[in-house]
Amino acid sequence: MRSSEAWNLKWRAVDFQRDGITLNETLKHGNPRMFKVSSRLIAMLNVLPRMSETYIFQKNPPTPFGLLHFSRTFRNLRKRVAKKMQNPNINRITFHTFRRWYATMLYHKNGGKLLQVQEKLGHKSILTTTIHTHLINFEADAYNSAIAETVEEARKLVETGFEYVCNMNGFKLFRKPK
Repeated sequence: MRSSEAWNLKWRAVDFQRDGITLNETLKHGNPRMFKVSSRLIAMLNVLPRMSETYIFQKNPPTPFGLLHFSRTFRNLRKRVAKKMQNPNINRITFHTFRRWYATMLYHKNGGKLLQVQEKLGHKSILTTTIHTHLINFEADAYNSAIAETVEEARKLVETGFEYVCNMNGFKLFRKPK
């Protein structure tokens, strides 16, 4: 969701029995969309105090000040985490960073189907989806592996770019990035 969509989320949008959220009131003229969420998130929402019969995260109808408070709270929490973790790079994370991360992971998980990502994000234009979806080469983490039984076989593997990993049952295991 966009941060403003999350801020304006209503209790009636949450399906506590089926672990889902239906977002009918979208921003930027997006299409309505449904989200399957974890039972852990549903449990967390269930224990929130119901300060409003309508909105989950605010007492009164949405106001520009309410969204400003939402943003300020996020920045303050982020600053505390960065200080506690002694990692100033955490301060570079925005609420929107999570949306882009979700888009990228969904794109990878669905085998590069941009239309599915577009639907989940509620974009009108596929061009907007391509901006949100960072095309990462996940294959860079994949390796070819090989086994050597003799010193000569091991030498040949090293010469062709393989690196030694470990010994297992009398065999030497090697790998190199694909």
